[in-house]
Amino acid sequence: MLNEIANMLNQNELEKALNLMLENEELYINDVEFINMKAILCIKVGEYKAAISNLEAALNIDYFNLDTNYNLAYAYEQLGDIEKSIDIYKKIFMIAEDDAEKQAVLNIINSDYYTEKIKDFMAKLLEVNDLKKLLMFIDNNIIILENMDFNDLNKEILSIYDEDKITPGFNYGEVKIIDTILKKHPEMPKNIFESRSNLKKIDERPLVSIFILSYNKLEEYTKKCVESVLKYTKEIDYELVLVDNGSTDGTYEYFKSINYEKKKIIKITKNMGVGYPVCEIFNEVRGKYVVALANDIVVTTNWLSNMVKCAQSDEKIGMVNPVLDFVSNYQSVDLGYTDLDDMQKKAAKYNVSDFRKWHERLKLITLGTLFKKECIDVIGITDYGFIHHYADDDITFRVRRAGYKAILCKDTFISHIGKLSDKGNEVENVGMTKGDEFFIDKYYGIKSTDAMNYECNMVSLLDEDLLEDKNYKILGIDTLCGTPILEVKNKLRENGILNTSLYAFSVDAKYWLDLNTICKKVVVDRVEYITEHFNQKFDYIVIGSYLNLYKEPYQLLRNLFNMLNDDGSILLKLKNNYDIKTFLHMLNLYEDFDKQGINNICIKTLNKVLNEIGYQIEDIKGEEVNISNDIRYKINEMLGDIDQSGNSISNLYVDTYVLKIKKLTK
Repeated sequence: MLNEIANMLNQNELEKALNLMLENEELYINDVEFINMKAILCIKVGEYKAAISNLEAALNIDYFNLDTNYNLAYAYEQLGDIEKSIDIYKKIFMIAEDDAEKQAVLNIINSDYYTEKIKDFMAKLLEVNDLKKLLMFIDNNIIILENMDFNDLNKEILSIYDEDKITPGFNYGEVKIIDTILKKHPEMPKNIFESRSNLKKIDERPLVSIFILSYNKLEEYTKKCVESVLKYTKEIDYELVLVDNGSTDGTYEYFKSINYEKKKIIKITKNMGVGYPVCEIFNEVRGKYVVALANDIVVTTNWLSNMVKCAQSDEKIGMVNPVLDFVSNYQSVDLGYTDLDDMQKKAAKYNVSDFRKWHERLKLITLGTLFKKECIDVIGITDYGFIHHYADDDITFRVRRAGYKAILCKDTFISHIGKLSDKGNEVENVGMTKGDEFFIDKYYGIKSTDAMNYECNMVSLLDEDLLEDKNYKILGIDTLCGTPILEVKNKLRENGILNTSLYAFSVDAKYWLDLNTICKKVVVDRVEYITEHFNQKFDYIVIGSYLNLYKEPYQLLRNLFNMLNDDGSILLKLKNNYDIKTFLHMLNLYEDFDKQGINNICIKTLNKVLNEIGYQIEDIKGEEVNISNDIRYKINEMLGDIDQSGNSISNLYVDTYVLKIKKLTK
């Protein structure tokens, strides 16, 4: 019977179909297929309200029936109720179980016919000046509308706001319209980082904005920099912002000649320093990420894709820096190249993405840095109070204190071909003279060097450790801002250990905030109370201050042994009380103030005490006294015929011992 009715409807034998429906209505009163065919008959004769009534009755029986929903969406559209029609199509899209069905819905909505229906509906609302209903309709259906061309209609909507007052600038007495009509509301975030990101998703933008800041040196640097960016930036959607910071050597004309579709040029008429144009630059860039390049940087194969991959691996990463040559802060890599062509060949081999080489840092020298734009929006741009020097220290501190991470991307090399003098001697001198003072004032006594205690020799004591695939717990004691424990974490990461938790104890409260940017728990107290604050065992305990400086060094070690796993290690450093400076001081040839107020601890005595309580010095390294070769030569002359091959003499030249202490093996 149902097939017979369906055939009649397909052949437009509507009267026969109606009679057959009337004869069998009681039999099929709750049959969804039968009700659908009644609705189709109503649609064919233009009785859309009757069709809708039947279809809504069918939905009461089977709410998810696709045929019923398709017919209902069509009926509402024919009746002119485009809002309800779209709502039904959105419902079908949500309940469709396969991609083909979902695509079928999108094909209907995006068809020229249906798009025109939507435009007509919106135009009618505009004609009667029902702006509230129009904007509500757009807001409710932004996912559907965002891919449609509504430029003309959008202009008409904006004209309601008195378009003749809209100007490119924003002066007193003028109106600035920010068009958000076709933009989506941010989604509900799960944390503050997603909330920041969601707001930026409102705008369509390139993945990366690269800006190159140039001041003269066109042939020496700028051309090499720009050409390397155009040649080696592959598979990344980027815009290029070229900034001429008051050059007088044809830089501006060169920038205008660059053939790149997504190019912008900013011209500063007179050089006012590096910081001056930064605000204008960040107002212009639109990328999700922003790369700042000085003109003395030459980029390399995979440079940007590697850093983007790192940045996208963790929503908390706010800045990523590559390694370079001719840079401080342990960010330098020497590829041993002979010229730029050789450099590019060696960099291509070096630049292989490797997550184990993504080192978290407390401080970065910002050369070729990739910033997350929303991070910059949150923390602000450069602090103009810092004149070149210490500005990068400052921005890294602000990045971390906003909850983001700063990463040294050690799998990516670019070349820094510039020199110190290229910044200008006057700027250089002022920056160096006042920068440290400004930094200490801003951060309430913290020095930038408090984030630079890398303790490379101490961390190298881990080189031979056999590591397990587990969660490692690391406790730092008086490590200033925490760099030593972060470096231990990075060392473990190099060996594939990604699950590491940092803890910190400090006697100085000024480091509490910065330690919290990297640690799971931070405690500030007197060191004799340390065992009261931690109930877990640690795999590594790192003492950042000299052991000699503690009032009760042996008691401190006993306390720490109770907090150490059986196979754990304590890393510490010990000031050598018997170095050459002490010797010269005894001869009244040198005034040695470094050892005033510190305990006299001998390595042999220390190891003996450790053995008595079941521990030992497993490894030891010495850091040399910093003296000139001339002084060393004179000392050797004074020692005369004494055999200088023994440890007692060689130890004279050791300033600091770094030790790894472990439990004695039975």
